[in-house]
Amino acid sequence: MLSDAIDAVDWSAVPAPPNPRYRPEVIVGSLKELATATTLDQAADAASRLAGGGIVHDHSGMVFPSASWAAPLLLDIVEQGHPHARVAAVGLLDDALCLHPPADYNRVVTEHGMHVPICCAVARSVRSRRDIVLAQGRPGKRLLAEARLHWRFDIEEALPVSEGVVAAFGVLEGVLPNPPVEGELHAGPSRFHVLAVETEYPPADDTGQACLLLRGVPAEKAVPGSALHPTACGEREH
Repeated sequence: MLSDAIDAVDWSAVPAPPNPRYRPEVIVGSLKELATATTLDQAADAASRLAGGGIVHDHSGMVFPSASWAAPLLLDIVEQGHPHARVAAVGLLDDALCLHPPADYNRVVTEHGMHVPICCAVARSVRSRRDIVLAQGRPGKRLLAEARLHWRFDIEEALPVSEGVVAAFGVLEGVLPNPPVEGELHAGPSRFHVLAVETEYPPADDTGQACLLLRGVPAEKAVPGSALHPTACGEREH
């Protein structure tokens, strides 16, 4: 049951920014009410509390770390909830992707990394439930399109090709922009700036296998198991 999944989260582990707009006390109850909502009023009431300081504060354009923990649960609601609740959950996920976090609270620890930008963590959850999101029609397509912009590249092998240029082979999630963009290389607890990330060979199928060129990063830093995120995502602050 969705209620059990919500209770199973260690909400006490969620970083709590010292911001008067953040209202962690509403998260659990509001998620449960959204999960069981069957009327427009019920869904809107629960979503308004989550949008009023639970996971985002939409009036000030702010997202909180709790959005990363809530994203898989909101996607469960998108899959299993009443149509009114599904619409509200998609809207909350869209806010979590687009709004900016408070200073010093723009990153979260996930099973996939130690300093993941909030938007990238939410985007990965959304991409992992692609079929469910697309089933929501136009709002779902917009949400998935936004999630694809918060790309991630997991490095499986890297080779120096010239001075200051590394060819990295691995799996690309999302869409890498063109022209090249700045990247952030995550290798365990360390992060390194990459001057430019560009596509050498794009994914040819759904596996996401691709080759990227990394400029301005030492080859020894791009080790197997490290990952790339957009620099812009890591710099987002309210």
